[in-house]
Amino acid sequence: MKQTKPGPQAAPAAGAAERGLCYGAASASVHSSVQSQLMSSQLERLLGPVLPTCPLLSGMSAEDLASVVSMMKLRCFRAEEQLCHVGEPAHFFGIVLTGRLKAAIPHGERFRDPDASARSRGATVLQEWRLLQPGEIVGEMALFSGMVRTAEVWALSAGWLATVRFAALDAAPPALAEQLRTALAGVAMQRLAANQADPGRLPKNA
Repeated sequence: MKQTKPGPQAAPAAGAAERGLCYGAASASVHSSVQSQLMSSQLERLLGPVLPTCPLLSGMSAEDLASVVSMMKLRCFRAEEQLCHVGEPAHFFGIVLTGRLKAAIPHGERFRDPDASARSRGATVLQEWRLLQPGEIVGEMALFSGMVRTAEVWALSAGWLATVRFAALDAAPPALAEQLRTALAGVAMQRLAANQADPGRLPKNA
């Protein structure tokens, strides 16, 4: 009696666990992509109104502006939240998109010794310094003061920041990095001059 050889067997179907893992990975990837697109869209929507008044971005070419926007991350803040502490390491600066912030610096000085500032922070007498509104820069001074915060910054209302990490400046094309650093230095110098001219108080509308 002639025996027939069994034909090739189909590969076993993936188990429920394997299908779940594949679906879960794909779902997570899609969710991450959609979330990234939504954040990018929201960033562009919030950034548009402040472009004309932002000293860092106004007058920038479309190509350079696109490069800077690609470095940005959105950060939300709550009313009364503290965003910066004097003496702590600084990793980013930000552009106020919505909401208002209040900055205060140590009375009569800017810290030259980051370690000393951190040690004495609890006993530091602060003076009201500046109201930060949409289009203004926050946290740029760290770039010129040893990469530590020189001001305490609180939120007066809820809002959004567009943040750029200082490391991103190092990775940017040299010409663009120089342009950004020059603009940030200009902001820092104007604030130093304003603080020396009228130290101690926020504007009345704060």
